[in-house]
Order: sequence, then C-alpha cells, then structure tokens
Amino acid sequence: MADQRLLEGKADRLHHLDGLRGVAALVVAFSHFLTCFYPACYFGPVDRASPAWAHFATLPQGSARDLATLVSSTPLFVAVNGSFAVYIFFVLSGYVLAAANRRIGSLAFTAAARYLRLTLPCGAAILLTGLLIGTGAMALPDIAGTVGHGWVAKWYQAPLGWPRIGYEAVAGLYVGGATNVNPVLWTMQRELIGSLMIFSVAWSVSGGRRRLLAYAALAALILACGLEPSRYLAFVAGAVLFELKAGEQRIGALAAALMLGTGLLLGGAPFFAPEPGDLYGPLAAPLAHFGEDARLFLWLAGSILVVGTALVSAPVRSFFSLAPCRYLGRISFSLYLLHFPLMASLLASAYVRTGLDDPVVVGAVLTAYLAVLLLVSDLFERLVDRPALRLSRKMRR
Repeated sequence: MADQRLLEGKADRLHHLDGLRGVAALVVAFSHFLTCFYPACYFGPVDRASPAWAHFATLPQGSARDLATLVSSTPLFVAVNGSFAVYIFFVLSGYVLAAANRRIGSLAFTAAARYLRLTLPCGAAILLTGLLIGTGAMALPDIAGTVGHGWVAKWYQAPLGWPRIGYEAVAGLYVGGATNVNPVLWTMQRELIGSLMIFSVAWSVSGGRRRLLAYAALAALILACGLEPSRYLAFVAGAVLFELKAGEQRIGALAAALMLGTGLLLGGAPFFAPEPGDLYGPLAAPLAHFGEDARLFLWLAGSILVVGTALVSAPVRSFFSLAPCRYLGRISFSLYLLHFPLMASLLASAYVRTGLDDPVVVGAVLTAYLAVLLLVSDLFERLVDRPALRLSRKMRR
C-alpha cells in the first residue's frame, strides 16, 4: 500500500493503480467507521454466542436491523469490506514492486530501503497516535460499553508508555505482526515479508518464463507452509500479473464487466464464515482444506480479478485515472495510517456527545471527519511520506 509512487517520474507511471489504491484506502476507513460505531453492519448476525450477535440482537426489528443484515450479509458488503481492500493493497504491492524492481543490484540495500519506506511514515503515525493517547484525546474506550462489541473494547484500554510506543514505531509493528497503538499496522509485517519475497525472486532469477516458474515455486512453498497463505499469495499474484504483461493487454467491455463483477462478488463475501446454504457456501467449501479461513481465499481471488480488470480494461483504467481517484491515491498511505487514530479521537468524541443516532447528525459528523482526514493526510504526505519515498529511492540507486 506504500507503493503508489514508486514509479513517479517515469513514463510507465501507473496512475490508474494509484486511483484504485486510493479508493481501497477510503473503503478501509469507512469499514472502521462501521466496526467502531455500527458493528452489526460489519460483523452481522453471526454465531449467537459471539459478541457480534449480542450487539446485533439488541437492534429493533425494522429498518436498522434490516439495514445491518443487508450490508453485512449480501454482496453489497464489498462496499465496506476493508479486509477485501487490504487484499487489493497486497496484490497492487506485488505488481508495483515487480515493476519497479525489474533488476536488483544489491538485495541488502533494496531490503533496507523498503524497511525505511515503510517504517518512517508508520513510525511517525505511531508517534502522532502516542500524542493523542498522552493528551487524553482517545475517546474510543469511553464508548466501548455503549457500542457493546468486543472489537471496540480491544483498543486503548490499557495505558501505553512512551518506551512501548517508541519500540512499536521502530520494530514492534513487524516483530509481533500487530500493534496496540494503531491497529491498521498489522499489515506492515505482511508488506515487509511480501516485499522481500518479490525482491528475492527479482534478484535471483532473470525475467521471462524462469521468473514465472520461480513465482509458481514460491506459491507452492507458501501453501505448503500454511502461514497466512492467502495474504502472501496476493503479493505473488500481483508479481505474476506484471510478468504476464497484463498492463499491456486489453479486453472488451463485456469481458471486463464479467471479470470486475465476479471480483466484486467475491469481495462481498461476508466477514463471518459462510454457511453451506449461503450464497458463498458452495464457493468456500472447496477452499477449506488450505488451512485458512475460506473467505480469505474468496477475497484473494476477488482482489486479483479487480486489479486485473484495472490493468486490462480501458474504461476501468480511465475511471481510476480520474483526478479525484488519483488524489486519493497520492495520499492513500497517509490516509490509511491516520484514519483510525483520528476516528478513535474525533469521531468517538462526537459519539460520546451525540450518540450518532440521528442520520442528519451522522452525515454532518462524518463529512467533517472526512474533511479533517483528507487535510491531515495531505499534510502528512507532503511532510513525511514524500520525503520517505525520496530517501528510499536514493538508497535503491
């Protein structure tokens, strides 16, 4: 997700992939809005023994409950499925990293540059979150009991001292695979490991069929190890799309619509595990033996199709190349890093004051939050993310 401008200044700048990444980042932000304040719309009517069901069951029969079911339990879930958007990030990273690293001189310098590229913005975001925690601005713990969902109650309950925050900013987000300071940073360990996989193949194997065979062997190894295979396969899939020169191919409108529609349908698989009688049950059943939740492989397949469509369909490329999408792409990494701490402070404070139960109030508060988020993300991109990218590019030369 931090790769949207690796090709900046080159003739093959991938503006349409920038735009897709920006839209995906916005979906992640909106998904956390639902999980924090309206969890039934995200987690849905799952197992009656779970915290999600306890909250869902409190909703009155009628519009609110019907809306929660509609969003969480139908293919419309794709519009708010932040987990699916993360798979799109991973596939895009694989593609762009393969494109930007056709030849690698020093594997060590390339890996170090990647570490800095990820760590400098992430570390800055963690320190900013620490400031919000230290000043008592985090209101998310204050609403955990009211919202009544276990996911909300996980964050910012225990005090986090500056030694812990400093460790998380430098290494903790990679070592543990997650951080208590900013929950969205669980992806950074996967980004770093996935990047090293792509770099290793690019460094050790020349292009063409041999590199495709190397990626096939890498995919087999990932499946054999069984350690989050769907996530690391996303990086490999993106790199394979590049090696197949997918960006140079074009398909017709009907084929593109079918490809994109199928991808979005798979991306709409619900957060809870599909049942045999559900729409996604027959699709998920054959994937159960891969050692990971079958819905993750549905999201993986959907993300590959969506990214593939953005590469081979001229209308889809044009849409994601529009100025608003490209702007979101430019600030996407910053938006991704900052949206949760701002939400846990600003939006949670608004929830404490208003309850966010009036549609007009919700619309006004959400609009104001998005305006602040875009402004802060833009400043962060200029002051932190862009210099980190320049430093990383210099190290790779």
